[in-house]
Amino acid sequence: MAASRRDFLKIAGVSSAGAVAFGGCMIPARDMKVESPTRIPEDLVTGRDNWYATAGTRGNGIIVRVMEGRALKVEGNPDHPVNQGKSNAWDQALVQLLYHPDRYQRPMRLNGARGSGSYSDLSWNDALAQAAEAIRGATGGRLVLMTPPLSGPSLVAVEAFVRAFGGSHLTLDLNDDAVYRAAVQRVFGADVLPDYDLPRANTVLSIGADWLGAWGNPVRQGIGYGQFRQGKATRGYLIHIDSRFSVTAANADEYIPCRPGTEGLVALSIAHALIAGNFGDRGVYPSGGAQALAAFSGNQVAQQTGVPAERITAIAQRLGQNGPAVVIGGGSAGAHTNGLFNLVQILNLNILLGAVGAPGGVRLNPAPPTIPNVQSPFRSGASSFTTWQGEMIRLRQVGSNAVVLVYNANPVFALPPSLGVRDVLLNAGRVISFSTLPDETSELADLILPSHSPLEEWGVEAPAAPPGFQVVTFKQPVVNRVFDTRQFGDTILDLMRAIGGEVVRSVPFPTIRDGARLFAQPLFDRRAGSVTADSFDLFLNGVQQRGGWWSTTTTQAATPRPVGFASAPEPARIAGDDSYPFFLQPFMSPTLGSPEGAQLPWLQQTPDPVTTMAWGTWVEINRRVANQLGVKEGDVVVVESPNGRIEAPVYINYGTPDWTVAIPVGNGHTAGGRWQKGVGVNPIGILADLTDQQTGALAWAATKVRLTRTGRSVPLSKLEGYVPAVQLEHAEALKITNKDS
Repeated sequence: MAASRRDFLKIAGVSSAGAVAFGGCMIPARDMKVESPTRIPEDLVTGRDNWYATAGTRGNGIIVRVMEGRALKVEGNPDHPVNQGKSNAWDQALVQLLYHPDRYQRPMRLNGARGSGSYSDLSWNDALAQAAEAIRGATGGRLVLMTPPLSGPSLVAVEAFVRAFGGSHLTLDLNDDAVYRAAVQRVFGADVLPDYDLPRANTVLSIGADWLGAWGNPVRQGIGYGQFRQGKATRGYLIHIDSRFSVTAANADEYIPCRPGTEGLVALSIAHALIAGNFGDRGVYPSGGAQALAAFSGNQVAQQTGVPAERITAIAQRLGQNGPAVVIGGGSAGAHTNGLFNLVQILNLNILLGAVGAPGGVRLNPAPPTIPNVQSPFRSGASSFTTWQGEMIRLRQVGSNAVVLVYNANPVFALPPSLGVRDVLLNAGRVISFSTLPDETSELADLILPSHSPLEEWGVEAPAAPPGFQVVTFKQPVVNRVFDTRQFGDTILDLMRAIGGEVVRSVPFPTIRDGARLFAQPLFDRRAGSVTADSFDLFLNGVQQRGGWWSTTTTQAATPRPVGFASAPEPARIAGDDSYPFFLQPFMSPTLGSPEGAQLPWLQQTPDPVTTMAWGTWVEINRRVANQLGVKEGDVVVVESPNGRIEAPVYINYGTPDWTVAIPVGNGHTAGGRWQKGVGVNPIGILADLTDQQTGALAWAATKVRLTRTGRSVPLSKLEGYVPAVQLEHAEALKITNKDS
């Protein structure tokens, strides 16, 4: 029988019971060995609080303070190599999600019409029986399961479930960057995302990726940025090229606006300047040298990209002369119909600079550990937009014979309305939701079998971009369940057992908790890494105490690859003619984190780092554009694309390029809890359904819009006050100083 957490804490106090070794542990031993009584619940330790390690967001490790059985505070796990004790707003808000009053608290069934919101309570036995009956009849590809990307034993259970019933599994994640992953595979030959060695870099060029805001893992990247800026002989120099003034742009030494969809041309122009100046690794210069890229010289593409030729030359000189240098590309640069072309050209600069595998450059990551008899056990990627399109067409054909299962995914909100997800769900034969919170998709469910929150779950995860070596994070419930909910993976296993047959035998564990043990076994067998122990049970308790397992010696060597610069440009297609003069740049809110964040008041009231705005949606435009339109801050404008229109107040951002209209994503919900419904507007609703030509990902930056005044004005919820801050050049500031004197 496995030792419980309380049993382990008792065992840990006496050395004769066995030994657990924590390699390189940064937490004092006294904090890991808590004296625990034997006749009270695990989480009720008299006289002091407990800290339990588990998994946070974006691959982070967190510790949760628990007092008398209640979770009170989340902090970053100081021992976890990904985030090193730091955390983000989403991690902090997990406590609010745990006790959210609008959570689904028990199984329910629909009483009235679909979407009416009229439900009555069910027992779990009745709910499982009704769900099993619906699924049993959904053979022949009529079953579709919609989830966020999954990992570990939950992913194993879901894939077995879908295979057994001949269905399909669609995954949705607005933070997923499928185009970036494809570019990494093409340029570096890697299936795991790389880590950027920012602390040892002297120059960083980023194009499109708001890596200090919402792209990648801003917590880890923020730690690297701090070390990049200070704590070494040479203060790092950051250049950011983007079509929007982001958090990263605000922290850059140089922010250079470029026209959306031309980021690949900018990269090719920098490559030409590097070769012409004899910078970088001459062994990977393309055949013909600089002449091979002459068509992309700064003078040739300056008008098209909006980046002056002299800036291109200066960037190349700094990259070549102030190394180590590294180039980051992603975000909006990959969100066009030529997104993969753009990112491949950007990432190729690292090969030209000799930065792949070098200190201060790109650090490739090894594959996650393998689990015997389990294929692809860690993190499924998000389904492409074209995959969603194909499934919606098929579901419309199946009609009332379709059975749709949804778990913590909200495609009705997060995908363009042209996809018709809402109509598909309204016409489906049965819709079953396993979601934690109500939203636009779960409100269409006939049955609701609610799932735990993240702080109540078991699981195993591997970060999308490890820190250069293997990392596995173990998730454990830090408190007993708050409501009558169940872990999603366990509900799937229960349904497989209820339906019967050979189905359940394809899963090598009876519960997700047992699945976590299965995933831990090969790590224990290695007898190496951050945790080793005399027995498997002690090892399992050790990795749960520490928050995971990692091996700093399991790395990935960089294999030299030839640079593959394009010989011809791949132009972006944009939805909207000359009557739509502005490029729409929807951006993921650094504070809300994802559309689900709108449910949590802590995240709603956390100010946006650039604008200090909170609780709503705004339209960022340049002062010159505002003057042309005759609007001031707070004036409500209509933002209209060929696909629809929304209204929101203006925020004047002096860094926004003249050609850009930027709107945050996350608010604008028509359903959900009390802090979400009716707050702001949703820019996804006016996006065109264009895709990257090679990966099928949604080209969310490929829509143009026009602005018109409404004549109305509203006060903005922001912290910076109503006297606008003005960025002055040094000469102008000096002139004003002299005048005042």
